[in-house]
Amino acid sequence: MEFEVTKNYSLLRDDEKKLWDQCIFTFDSSALLNIYKFTEDTKGNIIKSIFKKNAKRLWIPSQVKLEFLRNREVVLRKIVSDKYEKMTKIDGIKENIEDIGNKIRSFDNNIKNAGTHPIINTGITQELKDNLDKFKESYIKFNNDRDLEIKERVLEVNDILNNDNLLEAINDFFLTGEGFSFDEKMAFLKEGEYRSKYQIPPGYKDYTNNKKVGIQKIGDLIIWKEIIRHANDHKKPIVLVIDDLNKNDWCYVNKKNKRIEKPREELLIEIHEKAGVSFWMYSLDSFIYNSNSLLDNKLTEKSVEEIKETLVQKRITKESFKAEEWYELDEIEILENSDSFQQTHDAIRLLSRCNHFTEDEINRILDAFLENNQVKWIATDDDVSEFLLYHLGSFIEYNRQEIDIYLQEKYDYVCRECIPLDEGDYPF
Repeated sequence: MEFEVTKNYSLLRDDEKKLWDQCIFTFDSSALLNIYKFTEDTKGNIIKSIFKKNAKRLWIPSQVKLEFLRNREVVLRKIVSDKYEKMTKIDGIKENIEDIGNKIRSFDNNIKNAGTHPIINTGITQELKDNLDKFKESYIKFNNDRDLEIKERVLEVNDILNNDNLLEAINDFFLTGEGFSFDEKMAFLKEGEYRSKYQIPPGYKDYTNNKKVGIQKIGDLIIWKEIIRHANDHKKPIVLVIDDLNKNDWCYVNKKNKRIEKPREELLIEIHEKAGVSFWMYSLDSFIYNSNSLLDNKLTEKSVEEIKETLVQKRITKESFKAEEWYELDEIEILENSDSFQQTHDAIRLLSRCNHFTEDEINRILDAFLENNQVKWIATDDDVSEFLLYHLGSFIEYNRQEIDIYLQEKYDYVCRECIPLDEGDYPF
């Protein structure tokens, strides 16, 4: 695939389609292990709709397989310990029931002396006491049902260790690399020290991680070396799906929306020089979202939503996220405040890497096209028109059920206002 990686570090939608049509898909262990966090329905959906359907194009380095096997039991045990064993009773309900009961009895005691004030019907609290008794019974039933549910889910998770459809899918549908000899890995250790000293990706932060010892310090470098060798052997571009976004020694991550913006330039250059191919990266949720259109996979909307909630929201709300921000402004803010055509092109390049937009974000983008002449005046440039008509347009079309009709009409108006075409040439 023609892709001048040393001159253009972005990936436009047309190039992305060509890349996906020709590439080999590979995964790191973090992306594969995160699939365990989904429900069985969604996990099965991924296996059937993506892995099985694209089996001839899936490959993982030997090091990834090793790390997956080493950590799968840890991940499954952690699901049990973090998600179920820590699921305690709802605090305070039992105590509140007892407190309410005591207050009702106290009220009854105050009105039980017949013929003296206060003269109040002694049956006035009966309905309240009956309802409290019913609630106590419901609460006991809830606790029993909850404990039973937790027990069943824990058994299901533990059973995966012996009946693992994800492991079977990896064995059945993924080819695995041959790995490297011990002597080769020793040479990589020396290279890893040099890369760490000068912060050359990938994985240079692992080299100074005191929690990792020996070969573990160069795990990412071994993966990278094997990717380059495989790419060179097969002369096909590589798409890497990775979910370890807590460090920036593989890619640039937008700190606000936690999306991969692009791989580090050093990686693009290295694989292009050594294997003559292109390379790009996606997080697991972005890969799955894009696969529905670029690979014509048919994941259910329920599965896509679950994946977004499980992975994206976790990354956005995780307080320990330490990824270095690539730039100070978010991509829409750059577009809104653009004071040059070049800055507009830069903002469009960033926005073209985004796979999800809120209604507020869509509205801001459309306003930028209408109100900022540095955007409007070059709306017919190839990259700008492609983003508006096809990238943003395909997102709106795919999510038409959820997006406000006013916003859809505004989008149509902006397209016709900024990009004059014959009526039949618009994609909507």
